Amino acid sequence: MRVKLNHKNNDGAWPTNYGLARGYSALGKYKEAIKHLEKALKMVPANDTVNPPVIQTNLEKLKKGEDIN
Repeated sequence: MRVKLNHKNNDGAWPTNYGLARGYSALGKYKEAIKHLEKALKMVPANDTVNPPVIQTNLEKLKKGEDIN
C-alpha cells in the first residue's frame, strides 16, 4: 500500500495513521484499521475539535464490522 510509505516518510504522523486505517478498512482488515485509528486519535493535537469526533465515529463503524470508506 502506498499509504505505508507515506506513514514511514512522515514519521507516523497522526494523519498517516488515519490513512493506513482507511487502507486496511478497504482490504477488510478491520482489526488493523482499528489499531491505526486508535493511534491517530491519541496523536491528534489537543486544539483540534474537528477530527476526533470523525475518528471516533469511524472507530465505532469498524468495531461493528463496517467499512469506513
